Amino acid sequence: MRRTNRPVSPPSPSPAALLIRQAIREQGRKLRWVADQLGMPAGTLSPMLCGYIPLRSDVAERAALLLGIPRQRLDMARDGHADDQAGGTP
Repeated sequence: MRRTNRPVSPPSPSPAALLIRQAIREQGRKLRWVADQLGMPAGTLSPMLCGYIPLRSDVAERAALLLGIPRQRLDMARDGHADDQAGGTP
């Protein structure tokens, strides 16, 4: 079988993973620190936040609590409304 040099499309992180990654970046935290606080290896958390493997709901909830992400905002991201504001609908 011949190999092609076709690029592999990158994974697509979930809206909740993007929200958590954004909070980590904005707070100047390191992924290793977050992983340590969650009691898991950084090598497990990183693929979850990059979309290579699904972000487990328990990890998302604990990370949101750790990073001060409001529960309502996390729930909105899970429902696919990551761009909505928590202030309500027009």
